[in-house]
Amino acid sequence: MTLSTFSRTQVVELAYARLGLSEVGQPADDEDLAAIDLHLEPLMARLNAEKITYHVAADGTTITELDDPEAIPAKAFLDVAILLADAAKMDFGMAALPQDDPAMSVMRLRTVWSVGATQENYETSVTDLDTDVETTVTHRRNETLQGEYF
Repeated sequence: MTLSTFSRTQVVELAYARLGLSEVGQPADDEDLAAIDLHLEPLMARLNAEKITYHVAADGTTITELDDPEAIPAKAFLDVAILLADAAKMDFGMAALPQDDPAMSVMRLRTVWSVGATQENYETSVTDLDTDVETTVTHRRNETLQGEYF
């Protein structure tokens, strides 16, 4: 069975585990899970605001794929959980995660989302030397941006 998305509960429980708070065979403390859960939506908003988890469609519209806390895409699940654990670590008196590097998670997230094709438009003024008539010329530059860490 392949999951295309993971639930809010699943990402919060994985963040709890990445904090090293879970004992094998022991259920997670509900208060701890609630404390972690408080960080999920602000984290998702930050990732979107930093343009880490969206791409631009061919028609120029922005598509955000990390916008539903109840449907975390499989391609981002582990890294979102690590970043969630990092966001919540201070609530548990931690200065760093025991086994994960959040900066690597950000890099991986940047590489799994394509920022797609872009078009830059800019205008310049050109003066005809023979007639001294000034005209505005619009230039378009198309490019496909790659993940910045390739």
